Order: sequence, then C-alpha cells, then structure tokens
Amino acid sequence: KYVSPVAIEQRLCRNALIDMAMIVGENRKFVSCLLFPDRDNLHKLKRAYGLAGLSDEDCLAHPELVSRMDQVVSAVNGTLNSWEQVRKYALILTPLDAEGGSLTPTMKIRRHVVRDQFSDQIERMYESIAGDGLGLKALCDETEE
Repeated sequence: KYVSPVAIEQRLCRNALIDMAMIVGENRKFVSCLLFPDRDNLHKLKRAYGLAGLSDEDCLAHPELVSRMDQVVSAVNGTLNSWEQVRKYALILTPLDAEGGSLTPTMKIRRHVVRDQFSDQIERMYESIAGDGLGLKALCDETEE
C-alpha cells in the first residue's frame, strides 16, 4: 500500500530531538526512516543525562537516547495504520543542507540525493529482515563527518 511520507516525517519532527526525518519504504517490505537529530537538543540531552563526555556518535548509540527515540517513533506509530508504521530507523549525525544538495533552497528534502548519500545505512535497515520481529530497531550512523 502507498505510504504518504511527508505526513509521517512531519509528525516525527514535532519532537525537539529530531531536526529532520526521511521515510523510506517505496518497493520495500516495510517502512523505515532516517532520523537526523537536532544537534543543539542532542547536546542539551547529553548534559542533562551526564553524557557530556561522550562524542555525538557514542551518544547516538547510548541506551538512554535510543530509548527516547524509540518512544518518539512508537508514539507516532500509534497514530498510523499498520502498513505505515516505521519498523526500523537509523540515526544520522550528518546534517542535511542546501549547500550539500540534500535540501532544496526552500528546505525540502531531495529524496533521491539523500537516498544515494545514505544508501549504506538504508540497506542495513533492510538486511536480515527475516529474523527481525516487528518491534523497532535503531541503527546508529557509523560515518564520520
């Protein structure tokens, strides 16, 4: 069934921890999502939980942040039909911007550019799907900026 990505992305971005989101699911067995954390709010969260000594990359993999992101995605999933629900997501530190070509001048996501730029992370979300349950699964970005 068709999934309208923009509505889901907008719901996800209502949370202060998420700067941008891109739904992936066309020609796939389930819906996944690239989540781009808001760096300022990520740093506030690090200070609040005593994680200021961690790099941003390590913070993304910290159980506290993964749990918070799971809660955000689960809350949005609760408002969606089963075929629209995000099953896996990847947390990506690399920001999207117009200068890099991932956003239009009006700040809309250039889906084909982002899909190409993060194709490895997208493919990792769809690997070994046979063994995965329907629960959320977070993957953390392992790329360097």
